[in-house]
Amino acid sequence: MDIKYLKKVLRNILSETHINYKESKIYFPWFFMDIDHLKIVFLSPHVDRPIEPQTIYYNFFNHCIDVYGLTEKEIDYIWPIFKSFLKDIVNEVLKNT
Repeated sequence: MDIKYLKKVLRNILSETHINYKESKIYFPWFFMDIDHLKIVFLSPHVDRPIEPQTIYYNFFNHCIDVYGLTEKEIDYIWPIFKSFLKDIVNEVLKNT
């Protein structure tokens, strides 16, 4: 596993992810969603919710394979960092509402 390359991939995905607070939208390289939906994905107490937010995770997973040629193990390395970034966005929005 080339950690230096994985950090570049993560930096690139983060730089391609744009947040528009006025429109309350987050634009990923693979699709966009309302920030309110992102809050639901991360804060929902729904019992049946899977461990990972599937709406985001599977698109992230496929993007990493299709665009960067990453393996599942490499994706498992960068996903928690990206997920933390998303949680920070949710927390920032909650703080400012």
